[in-house]
Amino acid sequence: MEELHEDIKYAFSCIDAYLDSFPRERVRNAYICEIGPGKNLIVGLTFKSLGAAQVYVADKYFKPWSDDYHEPLYRALAEAVAARWSDADQKVFRQCLTRGEHCADGIQPIAEDAETLKSIPDNSIDFLYSWAALEHLYSPPQAFARFGAITKPGGYGLHQVDFRDHFDFNRPLEFLLHHYRWNEKPDAETFAWMARRMGQNVEQAHAKGMDANGLVRRVCGYNGNSYRRIDYDALWRQNGFSITAFDHNMSAGADYLDDFEPRLRASTTRCRNLPREELDVVSGRYEVQKR
Repeated sequence: MEELHEDIKYAFSCIDAYLDSFPRERVRNAYICEIGPGKNLIVGLTFKSLGAAQVYVADKYFKPWSDDYHEPLYRALAEAVAARWSDADQKVFRQCLTRGEHCADGIQPIAEDAETLKSIPDNSIDFLYSWAALEHLYSPPQAFARFGAITKPGGYGLHQVDFRDHFDFNRPLEFLLHHYRWNEKPDAETFAWMARRMGQNVEQAHAKGMDANGLVRRVCGYNGNSYRRIDYDALWRQNGFSITAFDHNMSAGADYLDDFEPRLRASTTRCRNLPREELDVVSGRYEVQKR
């Protein structure tokens, strides 16, 4: 139960941030989309209970329903929501528990990549949000194009993005020494590096049918992509969004940058000329609005 309540506490901290950007009165009757919910649908279910008309929850790899985890979690969630919002509709929690699945009326799990989102109608979303998910996109240009397509004019977004190399948070920029992008052929050294990141050597990767795109997708999924804040700024704007706020909430640190920067400048990768102040941004929160 302690673990379950920690999961709820964490999700509620995210919900508080979302409600600061998209207040409760706007949630009512809104069409909402969450990208990358993780192991549960706490946030989406809570928004539905607070009056959202429809909540889409998109994740290519949903954690399957577990009676041992999800059933007690959603029972505890129903109690926590009722204690905090006395007027919340408990029906969505009852339906999940009765059906023994994540799906309920007005909650639609979508097992699709953010780069696809073909099940969500264009110009339908009032609020699009994610927490520590967008750094795992394998093709941000494709995903941001879909974000722009599905969001209504005037629609809002809030996205916490962790730009660190997830392989070792104490060395948050090491992956920038390699160039790996979707549909861009890596050099042999980078291909071997990607294979090692996935616990393979080059021969093993080839034997398992892993081409460059397959490795890029896996590395992005586990370690994050190599896109930086400046790249995401451009993608938001290119796809019809204004950036209304950006909170730079984690830095690489001067000591680490002093060690890393000379190695980056000596490399031949795409990021070798990024200004130091851009390299320092390893986490931040976007608030955006569709123009």
